[in-house]
Amino acid sequence: MPGLDPELSQGEARSLWLASAIGAGLGLVSIALFVMADLRGDVSALLLRGEIFPALLMMTVLILLARAIARSVAVAQLTRNVCRGAFDADPLRPERLHLFGRVALRQAFVWFGLALGLFAVLLLGLRGVLFQLIFAVCIAAGAITFWSLVAPVHKAVATTRQTALDGVRDRMEAIRDAAFRGSQAEAGAYAALAAEEDRLRRAGEWPVSAPVTRSLLVFGAGPALAWFGAALTERLVSAISG
Repeated sequence: MPGLDPELSQGEARSLWLASAIGAGLGLVSIALFVMADLRGDVSALLLRGEIFPALLMMTVLILLARAIARSVAVAQLTRNVCRGAFDADPLRPERLHLFGRVALRQAFVWFGLALGLFAVLLLGLRGVLFQLIFAVCIAAGAITFWSLVAPVHKAVATTRQTALDGVRDRMEAIRDAAFRGSQAEAGAYAALAAEEDRLRRAGEWPVSAPVTRSLLVFGAGPALAWFGAALTERLVSAISG
């Protein structure tokens, strides 16, 4: 569908800049709180010791989180508007619907990418509860973003498919008696309708192709499994060494 995933409009660009400003503001607050928590409040000493790095990293994370939220909300709204408008939800042409799955996957990648970055931070030793919480939130947000983009399309396709099935079955019922009485024309029409009904029954309703499904599983479950594996390994090493 042309225009489903366009370049940023002026309004969307302003929203992203506003989100970045909000994230930066929250990051500055976190840095200020971090400095105030230090007994001496000596920023230069904190910089020399590298102890302010977690706060600076948190500022970057907050900016990226704010931008991801703004972008996900904008794309989700656009998808809903497309589904409510002149949308050709033809279940017999699934290749046209797969575009929605690819767009949803790309938006989910934003969150999964943040999760992978936070996982790298956790591996570096910054194991604060807040970082772990944001990591879990990013995984969940990626899954929710993907679902919020494909669910309206699935609903539209399912409705179209059921309407088409009801129409085909009504037409089959109307000519059933004539077809079974031996009318060649009606028998041919009935067979054609039966074939169409079979195609509609077999048609998928989800705008997700097999490659998109595989990518979602790999990039969505990958960070979570890696985090779980690292935590399990750490516990095993601690148990053995202790």
